[in-house]
Amino acid sequence: MPPADRPGLTDEEFLDSLYREPAGVTELDPAFVAEAAAALRNQAALPAGTDYEQVVRDMFNPVRDFRGPKVEMLRQAASRYLHPAEQTLLSLAMGFLHTQALNGCAVRAPSGGKVILMDKGVLLHMQLLGRCILALTTWSAPAPFCRDHPPVAWFDAIVKLAQFANSMDPRFLQAITVWHCPSLEPWDLQSAKFATQVEVFVLLHEYGHVALGHLDPKRVATRGRFVVFQTDPAQEIEADAFGMQRMIEAAEAGAAALVAASFLRFVDLMEHLAHGGPVATATHPAARERLARIKQSTGLDAEAHAVIAQIESLFDVALRATRPSGQQ
Repeated sequence: MPPADRPGLTDEEFLDSLYREPAGVTELDPAFVAEAAAALRNQAALPAGTDYEQVVRDMFNPVRDFRGPKVEMLRQAASRYLHPAEQTLLSLAMGFLHTQALNGCAVRAPSGGKVILMDKGVLLHMQLLGRCILALTTWSAPAPFCRDHPPVAWFDAIVKLAQFANSMDPRFLQAITVWHCPSLEPWDLQSAKFATQVEVFVLLHEYGHVALGHLDPKRVATRGRFVVFQTDPAQEIEADAFGMQRMIEAAEAGAAALVAASFLRFVDLMEHLAHGGPVATATHPAARERLARIKQSTGLDAEAHAVIAQIESLFDVALRATRPSGQQ
């Protein structure tokens, strides 16, 4: 009997059984490690005395990242948005895996418990998406984020990133020209913060499914090697609202608007590239419908709506770039 099928496993042991070690681990540049460690130390992201350089090495090592410090930092980041009665959600087993088709999901463990998987296939490159968005939204500002590349290169990077997320074909990543920006430090803290906020939004969405009682052990489906809890479109909208409201209550309506609009319009771009338009399924609304419902959220102020409008205009340009000449 495969380890993942043994009913006696704890949820944490089940999560461990899902991991498959990769063939190799990439060595990191020591200067990059030192700079990233300094940035994390300045944020006081982990307890005093933490070896932040080892933390950085672990974050870029798939063997350690699966259950390592990144999981704990993400839990800590999410914890401040949860109500006191919801803090028990932080005890759910959680790990990062390459699931390719998912960005976050709740998997049923043999115990009947819930295990949250955060996917590295899409979320791994949210930092690059953040860099593109920061460059484009500040292009005309007196102090722009980055002008090392022309706008067309930033839009092209967003499209190629979506093509990679659909196909997992590394040639799309290799064709991106904005990886290196001389005006930015190797550890781009602003883009890293953006990526973390996207991950927090996705995790709050998954916590919302649990807190709202959406995960029925009788409604599951096999997806690859996982048994995934099935939800319906209305529950997906409710889980989005859970995450948005928790961020709005923390006086972060603008940040919530930025990450939700960026992530969902990125998914919408993926849908257009793969299917020619928005795609709704029996379990999930189309990404554009999810964003439309988010725009109705109570507590989004005029500034947050302006942020969403700006992000939508950027993705409209990116989407037009994917269409043949002359096609509207």
